Amino acid sequence: KTAELIEKVKTSYEIQNSQRTP
Repeated sequence: KTAELIEKVKTSYEIQNSQRTP
């Protein structure tokens, strides 16, 4: 399912962005 992959990538991106923020 593409939607699932997109969701997974979105979550990963969000986590990375959160980690980048102090």
